[in-house]
Amino acid sequence: MIFPFPKLWSDPEHDDAVARIDRHLADRTQRLSAGISLSSDFATVHGVLLITSGRGKYLRVNHVANAELQIPDSISNSFFRQLLSESGSNIAPLAQTKSDLAEFQAQVAEQIKVKAGKYVDRLLTVAVNDPGCWSTDFDSHVFYSSLCDTNRLSEMCGLNVIDAFPARDLAVGGNGKLLEAMPLWLLFADRSPRVAKSYVAVFRFDSDTTVFLLPPSDGLDAEVPDIRSIRLPGIGFIRKLVATLGTRTDEIALDLAAHYVGGQRIPQLIDFWSSQFDHSKQQSRHPFRSPNEMVWNEEELVAKTSLFLESNSYSVSSIVRSAIAFAVELIRTEIKHQAGVAATERKHLDRIWISAEEETQAVIINQAHQTFKTSEIQTTTQLGLTNSKLSAVAAALMGLMHVDQMASNIPWLTGANCLRALGQLTPGRPSNWRQLVMDMADFQPPAMKLRDAI
Repeated sequence: MIFPFPKLWSDPEHDDAVARIDRHLADRTQRLSAGISLSSDFATVHGVLLITSGRGKYLRVNHVANAELQIPDSISNSFFRQLLSESGSNIAPLAQTKSDLAEFQAQVAEQIKVKAGKYVDRLLTVAVNDPGCWSTDFDSHVFYSSLCDTNRLSEMCGLNVIDAFPARDLAVGGNGKLLEAMPLWLLFADRSPRVAKSYVAVFRFDSDTTVFLLPPSDGLDAEVPDIRSIRLPGIGFIRKLVATLGTRTDEIALDLAAHYVGGQRIPQLIDFWSSQFDHSKQQSRHPFRSPNEMVWNEEELVAKTSLFLESNSYSVSSIVRSAIAFAVELIRTEIKHQAGVAATERKHLDRIWISAEEETQAVIINQAHQTFKTSEIQTTTQLGLTNSKLSAVAAALMGLMHVDQMASNIPWLTGANCLRALGQLTPGRPSNWRQLVMDMADFQPPAMKLRDAI
């Protein structure tokens, strides 16, 4: 399979970053855009600068530069973590807090503008991906509110801002989740002209595990690729389980790498977990999940596991190793299940990209090599992209799809009634806004089926 990015990006130490930007942007058909995301613990604002070629479905990333800024504990601890623990019960965050966050996002935007150098006037948009505030009413209707103060951010950095991507998907009956599917397909899928044939998967290990199955495209197929997604328990489940064990023994430090190396695989425990994920038992629909996605209660799963372990004397290291092995093996099981319900069978993954935090990456790669023995396995950190930075890249790509008037939600993943371009656009300063309007007017989007256009 052809590597999805130019060699210049994959080997940055052998070339000058400024020279690369000059070389790319000398071609006026290439575009400059930015993305900003918040880390899952609300501690860091990550930013990326993208140079892309092509439009819509044919968009390709040619260069990425990173920026980041730590959020002071006085803000992240006092409000955002509390907001997260309340699961969005307060749907209207304080205006002052949103304004404070906008100041940090604007500082990251300024770092991105510095990296753009003399081409800063060609920076079209900055797209923002934040956790937002989520809540449900008594009828299970889902509500979302962005944490981004777009008016303040656009005024401070002067750029056009695109945010609130989940809101439009919710408006057409979706759940506002898994919106990174299309950007990750643009980033990692095999799209070699006329010869695309390799199936690629992206494994994202965070609190939950999210897997995206990305089909190949030679550019001649349907407008929306047949992307599939799987959500499973992840590192958050292991941490909660170890914390529960710590209440019954001495305090246990969670060093996943050390526990994984020192532990043994426990078949009985893996079989127990597997019994909890029988497809015949996973029929209920959850408002925050995708239509075909298995549903589990993490607290209940931890409690059942603790009861199972009370009658067995397994070491913590063996439990951790078994949990990591189970997570990767469950991915393989679910991929086989998806192959049965998808239009095209996926019997083999040619390439797997793993995105995980540094402390967990090595053990997950090791287990993936044991489970997917014939697949080529690489990590997104080889491209300089951690989980949060990958979210910033996805935001930037969704922003470009908004500019190209291209739908970026996948109805069979989100449950939406139809395809829609996502995001809310807030104009920047007049010169930047005029440039964006001219760029959008110059592009003729591809024809759509009448059913999708209405």
